This record gives sequence, structure tokens and C-alpha cells, in this order.
Amino acid sequence: MIKSIRTVLAGTILLFFMSGAFGSAAIPTKVLIVKGMGSYPFTNLAGLVTGMLQSNASAWNLEVTVADSANDFTLPYLRGFDAVLLNHNSGIGWVIQGTAQDVFAQWMREGGGVVGLHGVMMHQDSWKWFADSVAMTNFHNWNTPGNQCDPLRDPMEYTRIQVDTLPTSGTVRARKPEYAPLLAMLPAHGRDWCDRWMEFTTDPRRNADVLMTVDARSMDTSSHLGGDYPVAWARKLPIFAGNGRQGRFFHTSLGYFPDMIQDPMIKDLYHFSLCWAAGREYSASSCLVPDLAGIQSQASSCARFKTSLRDGVLKVGILGAGKHVVRIYALSGRKVAQATGTGDGDFVFANPGPGVFLIQVETGNRVSSRRVVL
Repeated sequence: MIKSIRTVLAGTILLFFMSGAFGSAAIPTKVLIVKGMGSYPFTNLAGLVTGMLQSNASAWNLEVTVADSANDFTLPYLRGFDAVLLNHNSGIGWVIQGTAQDVFAQWMREGGGVVGLHGVMMHQDSWKWFADSVAMTNFHNWNTPGNQCDPLRDPMEYTRIQVDTLPTSGTVRARKPEYAPLLAMLPAHGRDWCDRWMEFTTDPRRNADVLMTVDARSMDTSSHLGGDYPVAWARKLPIFAGNGRQGRFFHTSLGYFPDMIQDPMIKDLYHFSLCWAAGREYSASSCLVPDLAGIQSQASSCARFKTSLRDGVLKVGILGAGKHVVRIYALSGRKVAQATGTGDGDFVFANPGPGVFLIQVETGNRVSSRRVVL
């Protein structure tokens, strides 16, 4: 059974409109937490993560839903969420099984965003598509100081978390502007940290943006990646031809010990990762729907229009003389649809949702814009 706090209105899809000048919108971020342990019982740790997110839901403007099982997953259900948290689901192919795997894969290909914590990389080869298309690296083993970090007993377990500085194809990907809020959370000199260190047999940097690393040479471990040891990275899946969107996957292995869940750095890391997976901008109080560059709203000086969504068709009805150009933009600023017509009438588009879009109507040199949630 799936525990859900959402209300379903049969036969009705609500559109929420925001007109006028556009600033970043504090629309609640809907997060689905997937429970279930397939190969190793991270039950206590996963419960602490869930509790931390639920207790911060109001402060971070989250709507948190917990799925006890993935057996009931359907595309319409998953499309109702902005991000999914794989909460230490070791052996992911045993947690999400059968037809639910096909549904989840399709949702990600359509642009779904996922955060995978620590244990999700354990035995992720139990689901070939996830291992080959999402994780893109193989877990090998781990080195751990036991149930706690003690610098007197295990000095080699402490190392320094730092912003990644290793260029890939001549570029240090951690310096992309979209990651700036996350990396600003780390002191300039890095931070000493002890954790349960997982090892990977292949470098995720081939297909992902590595953001944080530690120096494996300072630990009592023989890293397969040499001295470089990624501990947080972000990956975008190939563009989906059906809607031009990209699935997102954020992974971090940090935060194994229970007392770490309330550490400000870990809380900020998890909060940022959910915002990024949802395709939104991080702020301390919300995952913000970003502005669309170059779009101005002048609704009072342009033809009036209204929108409706029914039977999978988005209709933009315009009342006004002249030639109209109707454009629909995704959050990234990418134009997803355009149509041209004259005078009063309806412009009909295939539903570009789910998600937040901006509809722009241009008549001559006048522009009217409206943000809609589909």
C-alpha cells in the first residue's frame, strides 16, 4: 500500500495560474520516499532520514509521501511527484520489481528526478537498467570504522571533503552555476569528515558531474579509483525524444552514521539534492521554480487568453484581434511548442506536462505570459 497525503479529484485536473511579473515561485516540492531494503537492513538509518525530511517539510516547503512498497507504482502516480528519494534501498532490483521497474524507468526517461542515498548503490546490478543507465558505476565494498567515528581509535578514517577540482574534457564540472549553492555549503578549505566509505570499480565522472570528493590516500583503504574518491555526483540521462526532457539522478554516499542525519551539512546536502532532482533552484526555505530568462509579462496590454486541460489536450483560448503567436516554455527556458493564428480562437497542443510551464502569447509587439502547473 502507498501512504499518500494527496487528494485525487476524479475527472478533474486543476491548473494554478500566476500572472504578472514573474519572480521565482515557492510552489511545494512533492517528494516520494521509497521504503524497502532488498539486501542489507538500513532500516534505522532510512527511518531517521524520513523523519528528518518530514520534520523539515514545512520549513523547506516539501510535501512528503512515503511508499511502503513499489508494487503499486503507475506512470500517473509517479508523474504526480517532483522527485523520488531512494532511501538506502540496497538491492534496488529487489525493492522495485517486475512491472514497477518498467514504470519507474519510463518515468525517469520522461524527465523524472531521483536522489539515491548511500545504500542504493549496493547490489544495484540486481536491476540491469538501473545499473547501466542510471548508476553507471559498480559498488565494490566498503571500509568502515564500525559503529562510530573515533579519531583516537581510527585516525585514518578521517579525511577531508572538498569540492572536486579534477577536470573532465578540460572542464571542472563542479563549477557549473547550478551546483553553486551546494558547494557554497562547504568551507573553502573543505571539511574533515568520517563516514562509512564505499568503493566503486568505475569512475562516475565519465557520465556524471562529480561535485565532492575525498582523498582516498588519507584513508585506510585501497581505492579502485586511485587517490580520487567521489562522494557526491549528479547525472542527467539522455534527452527523451517524446518531450525533450532529461531524467536526473543525484547520488551521495555521505551520512551513514545516525548522528550525522541532523548535521547541518548533511541536511543541506539532502535538501539541495531534492531541489536539483526536481529541476528547481535551491533556497533555504524552498525549492524554487526558476524564472524564465527574457520573458516579460504585460497581460493588460495584450489579447486576453485562458487555458484548459482536458483529455490530454492543452487548449489556449484567445480573445483579441490581430496575429497571435502562442509559445510554451519549460522551466529551463526551452521552447516546447509554438503555434500561430489570427483573431479569436483556440490553440490546441498536446499536453506538455506534468510540470510547470510558461505560456506566452505575443500579439504584434505586445506580450502576455502566464505560468501554469499541469
